[in-house]
This record gives sequence, C-alpha cells and structure tokens, in this order.
Amino acid sequence: MEKKAAELKNILTLQDKLLDSMLAEQEKIHLCVKNRSWYELNDALNRIRIISDDFVEADERRTALNVEKNVYFSKNIADIFYSVRSKLSKSKIENSALSKYVSIAKSFVSEVVEKCVPQQGNVLYTRNGQLTKPSVQSVLVNASF
Repeated sequence: MEKKAAELKNILTLQDKLLDSMLAEQEKIHLCVKNRSWYELNDALNRIRIISDDFVEADERRTALNVEKNVYFSKNIADIFYSVRSKLSKSKIENSALSKYVSIAKSFVSEVVEKCVPQQGNVLYTRNGQLTKPSVQSVLVNASF
C-alpha cells in the first residue's frame, strides 16, 4: 500500500509540474492571440499538445494504480493533490476564456466580411429547419496599405 502511495505521489508531482508548464504556455497563447503573433501561437500550441499528451499519459498511470480514494487525502498526498486540482481548474478556465474570445472574434470577422463582400448562394437550413448563412468561400485582401 505504501508503495502505491509513493508512486501516486510521484505521479501527482509530475502532473503538478506539467500543469505549471501548461499554465505558462496558456499565458503565452493568450499573449500571442492578443498580439496577433501567429507563428509564435503555432509553436505554443505545439508545445501545449506535447505537455497535454504527457499529462494524459501520467493520468492513465495514476488511474492504473487503482488506489483507494482515501489515499488522496492522506497527509503525504493531500497538498499535492489539491495543488493539481486547483491548477487543473485554472487551466480549464483559461481554455474556456480563450475559446469564448476566439468564437466572438470569428463571429465578428464573419459579419464584417459578409457586409463588405456579400456572398451569393443558396439559402441553407439546419437539421432543425433554421435558416443559416452560407460561410465565406474566399476573400483576397491586399495587405499593402
């Protein structure tokens, strides 16, 4: 039992470090989107994918340990467990905020493009019978102002 608890603590410590790295990358992603640094954004997204894969692998190892739930609240493990949970919650909040920002920006750009370059095409309906606008096919923008 103690061996499993020690292994669990090692895995949680690894996850804590991975979440620190993930939160730092999420901050970089936020800045890249804000500053419109698309190449840096792509690099940050690639790094966060690697960190996410490592986290999932560690979580699978943690799940495979099959320890009882009361072990998570023991003196040795509780602090690191709470740290992992709080960082995981913070990461989810950051992801949600970025997702909302991207969807709002996409909607805004789509409306602006539709007003500037109206798309001709058939009327589209969803499965529920609601009217939808066709998506923009292509737009060429001269960037030399």
